[in-house]
Amino acid sequence: MDTDTCACGRNITNLNKHNKQLHINTCKKRKLSSTNLKINKYFKTNSACPSTPSSHPVDSKKEKDSVTRDVSFNDDIENVVYCDNNVASCSSTPSSHSDQLTLSNDPSTFCMLTNLPHDMIEFLIQKGPMQPSRDDLPQSKFPHNKQNRSFQTNWYWKIMPGNIHVRRDWLSYSIVNDKIYCHSCIIFGRNVKKAWVKDGFSAWHKAIECMKLHEISEAHVSAALKLKLRQTALPIIPLMRENELQNKMYNREIVKALIDVSLFLAQNCVAFRGHRESWSNIGNQGNFLELTKILSKYSSPLASYLESLKNSVKKPEINFTSKLRQNQIINSISTSIKARIKEELKDAKFFSVSMDSTFDLSRKEQISFIVRYVTACGNVSERLLALHDSPITTGEQMFKIFELICKELNLDWINYLVGQSYDGAQNMRGQYNGLQTLIKEKCPTAIFVWCCAHRLNLIVSKLVSCSLDPVDLFGNLETLYNFICGSKKKVAYYEAMQKNCSLNKQGRRLKRVSTTRWMSHNYALEAVLETFEPIIDTLQHTRDTEGRDDHAVGHMAGCLMDYLLSKRFVMSAIFFQKLFNILAPLNTLLQSKDLDLLAVRSRPLIMKHRTPLTYFFLLSLRVKYSKFFPKKNVLLRQTTLSPIRDVSHLYIGSGPSHHQIGNKFN
Repeated sequence: MDTDTCACGRNITNLNKHNKQLHINTCKKRKLSSTNLKINKYFKTNSACPSTPSSHPVDSKKEKDSVTRDVSFNDDIENVVYCDNNVASCSSTPSSHSDQLTLSNDPSTFCMLTNLPHDMIEFLIQKGPMQPSRDDLPQSKFPHNKQNRSFQTNWYWKIMPGNIHVRRDWLSYSIVNDKIYCHSCIIFGRNVKKAWVKDGFSAWHKAIECMKLHEISEAHVSAALKLKLRQTALPIIPLMRENELQNKMYNREIVKALIDVSLFLAQNCVAFRGHRESWSNIGNQGNFLELTKILSKYSSPLASYLESLKNSVKKPEINFTSKLRQNQIINSISTSIKARIKEELKDAKFFSVSMDSTFDLSRKEQISFIVRYVTACGNVSERLLALHDSPITTGEQMFKIFELICKELNLDWINYLVGQSYDGAQNMRGQYNGLQTLIKEKCPTAIFVWCCAHRLNLIVSKLVSCSLDPVDLFGNLETLYNFICGSKKKVAYYEAMQKNCSLNKQGRRLKRVSTTRWMSHNYALEAVLETFEPIIDTLQHTRDTEGRDDHAVGHMAGCLMDYLLSKRFVMSAIFFQKLFNILAPLNTLLQSKDLDLLAVRSRPLIMKHRTPLTYFFLLSLRVKYSKFFPKKNVLLRQTTLSPIRDVSHLYIGSGPSHHQIGNKFN
C-alpha cells in the first residue's frame, strides 16, 4: 500500500510523522465504528436486492450453486438465504420470501470477528472463497487505484513447474473494499498478519510477491491443513449430529420410564433398593429394578437398555439404574416439586408454618417444615417443604433452622408470614426463648396457635391417668394384647371364636395401647368391647388346656378373666367408650388439612354431649351390663368402684364446667 495515501483516499504526503499517524488511527477507528460486530448485523435484507434477476451472464454451474437454501444459525435467526459466492448482488426472490435475510461470503463482512460461530464456519467452508470475475462486477471491471493498478483474475491461479495451473483456493476478493484476504487464515488462522485477515491487502504493485510469501508462511500452511481436514470431515458431521440426536431421544425415553417408577414408589412409600441389586442376582433385586423390568415389557428402548446392561462385560460408563442415578432422579423430582410449591407461594404471598421434631429409625432427630397457604383457585394446601436433622432442639437452634430453611427456599417470611403452629413443648411455645417468641420479634404478624390436636392428645393422656380405674383398664388391655397375640394357637382360637359368634361380620384383631399414637386407647378399647365373648372363650380355653401344664399361663388367663368380668371393668369401659365417641370425631376434625375457624364454629361436636362426666353418670350405665354377660352362667365378681373425679374441663383447657364448654361452641 502506498504510504503517501491513506485508506480513506486522502494524500498525507505533506503531513508530519505525528499528524500522519494520528490521521491513520482516526481512519481506523472510523472504520471499526461503522462495522457492527454482532452477527445479525452481517445479514442484509432482501429488500435491497433488485426485483429482477441480474443482467450479468452467469453460467449454468454458477446458477446451480446459487440455489437458495434455508439455514438457522441459532434460535433467533431463521430462514437465511445464501447468495451466490461469485455475485455481489442478490438474485431475485419471490415476494413470499421478502422477509428473509441473505448472507454473503464477502470477506469484509466477517473478517473483523475474532471467534466465528460454528454454523458460519460451516457456511464459509461450503461456499469457499469469493473469487468474482470481471463479468460479475457492476461495471464489468475491477476498480483502479491512484496508480492505475487493479486486481487481476489470473492471480486466482498459480503456475507450477511444467506449466501446471493450480487454483489458489485460499484467495478471496472483497468487492466492497477492493481488497484480497486469505480465506483459510480468516477461519482457522493464528498469528497471521493483519493484512491478510483484518485489514485486507491492496498493494497491487507487489501483490504476486506478497502472495507467494504468504503461501509458504507457517501460519498459512497450518490454517490450510485445518481447512482441508475440515472439508474432508464435513459430510461426517451431519451423521454424527443425527446419531447424537437419536441417542438423546433414546436416553430420554429411558429416563421418562425411570421417573415414572420413582414417582410410583415415592407416592406409595415403598422402598427403592434391595439387598443385592446386581444383574447376576437371580432373586429379588429391589423394588426399583423389579418394577423397571415390568415396564421394559411395554417399552422397547428400556428393554434394549436393560438387555445391554445384562450382557455388558465391562462396567458401563453411564448406568441409569445405579443407586447414584436413583438418588439423582429423586433429587430432581424433589427440586421440581419445590419449584412448583415456590410458584404457588409466590402467587399466594401470605402463608403460615408448622414445625415438629421426631426420632427416625436411625435415631436422628428429624425436624419437619410445613407451609400452609391458599392457592389461586381458593384451595387450602399444606406442603412438606424440608426435613432437617439436628441433635439440639432448643428454641434458638430451632429458630436458626427456621431461618436457614426459609433462606434456602427464598421465603420472605418477615413480610408474608401470618401464622405459626406448634405443639406445647417449651422450646416451641416458650414465652421468652421459645420459637414462636423469636419469630414474633422479627415478624409481629405471625400469630401463634397452639396445635389443638396436640392439646387433645395431652387431654387424653391426662384423662387415662386421672384415677386408678383407667390405669388398670388400659394396663390390662395391653396385658391382654400381649397374652393372646404372643401365641399363634391363641390367635387362631380367638379368630375361630369370632367366626362362630358372627358368621357375616369381618373378624377383628386386638390393638395395643400406645403412648405416642393418638387415640390408640380408643382403638384398643373398641376391639375388646366388640369381641368380648370370643376373648372370654379364648381365655377360658387357654386356662383349661395350657393352664394345667403351665401354671403361669393359667394364672394369667384367670386374672384377666376375673378383671374383664368385673363391674369395675364394665363401668370403666362404658364410661371411656362414651367419652371416646366424643373425642374421636373431634380428633379427626382437628387433623383435617382444610380446617379453619369457620369450619370449627359450624360443627360443634361437644354440644351434642353436654352430660356432666361424673361418678353419678356411671350409675346410669348399669342397664348395659347384660351385653357383657357371657352365655355361660358366670357370676360377676363383686368389686368396689373407686370414684372418678370430674375431668370435663380437661378437654377444653381451662373451663370450670360443662356449661361454659358448651357456650364456647355456640
